[in-house]
Amino acid sequence: MMISGLPGNFILSSKKLYKTLAVKNDKIALKKLLREDADFTDVDEETLRVISVVTDRPAIWEKREKSKIRKGEYNMCLAFDQIEEDARIVGREEGYNIAKTEFQEEIDKQAREIAFLRSLLDDKNKNKQSEAN
Repeated sequence: MMISGLPGNFILSSKKLYKTLAVKNDKIALKKLLREDADFTDVDEETLRVISVVTDRPAIWEKREKSKIRKGEYNMCLAFDQIEEDARIVGREEGYNIAKTEFQEEIDKQAREIAFLRSLLDDKNKNKQSEAN
């Protein structure tokens, strides 16, 4: 049944939206839906934006040019792949920064220990010299 006054793709877009809403909080189910459901191989720009908003994944919209297949049509599988790749890159950078910070803290700790041991040796050497004189 078509409702007069609504665009022809409204029903299909609504179907995509409802499917997306059903799994929006389950990353694995959302990933599976966007990758395997034929309804998501090409979506119009409005649907892409709505899916981005309702799933609270702004990167879908922000990275839309990388998932564009034709003018005004986007592949959700490509969009989700781009989001995952970006997340991996951010994760690697964060991991690198954490490791770098921990490494620097360990170096600083060892430097303090070496300085302490040197001061003990210096004190011991000074005591030996004063006893010898």
